[in-house]
Amino acid sequence: MLPDRFSIVADGVAAALMALGIDAMSELLAARRRRSARRRLSARVEDVGGDRPLSGRARAAVLGVAALACLPLLPRPLASATAVSLPAGWTRTLTALHLPSGAPVLVVPVPTNILTPAMRWQADTGQPSSMVGGYFIGPGAGGQAYIGGTGVSPVAWYFDRLWAAGLRPASPFAVAAAAAGLPTAGQAGPTPVGDVPALAQVRADLAAWHPAAVVAVTAASSPLASYLAALLGPPTIQSGMVIAWRQ
Repeated sequence: MLPDRFSIVADGVAAALMALGIDAMSELLAARRRRSARRRLSARVEDVGGDRPLSGRARAAVLGVAALACLPLLPRPLASATAVSLPAGWTRTLTALHLPSGAPVLVVPVPTNILTPAMRWQADTGQPSSMVGGYFIGPGAGGQAYIGGTGVSPVAWYFDRLWAAGLRPASPFAVAAAAAGLPTAGQAGPTPVGDVPALAQVRADLAAWHPAAVVAVTAASSPLASYLAALLGPPTIQSGMVIAWRQ
């Protein structure tokens, strides 16, 4: 999280510099006024008026410059975006699985830093209580901070590509897939997804994730549903757009 917090220090430094600048400008204007007064007035008047505070006009000028400098700091309205809707059958399917509390669930689309619908569905419903995937700021392969640590598993990314490949343009999830750079289905049908990971690698990743269930948000006729059925067998439950395999 350190890279994101550096701006806090920079904000403090900028505020201090601005305060010092305003103070220096006030002193400069006061000094100029005193010098001007000394040139115009007699020695007796100089003693009386030399240390007067800034005139109203000079003070207003300084405050006006300070206000203009602060304008970029004013917050702008947050950009709005349409949230991905909850898939039909999500709550019913996860409830019917009767998973113990804290049991990890592999949801497809597997959540990443650029594909977050599953995390929103989890936040909206509280289900599942634990989920494979997500993202964080952690050390990458070179030891530097990176969003997602060492990155997304090739198997998880294949599942996401397979999920997107079966989405029709009218699908409510097509926008989220496009935002993640995943091609969706066209008029001719599902989009090719490229190389298929080795079955041994898929099974190794599933063993490492050790999900209590695999939940896919997809149509029963989609490439993803067909692949998972071949891999895991017949689904345990299907409701709406949600298909689940209890492991």
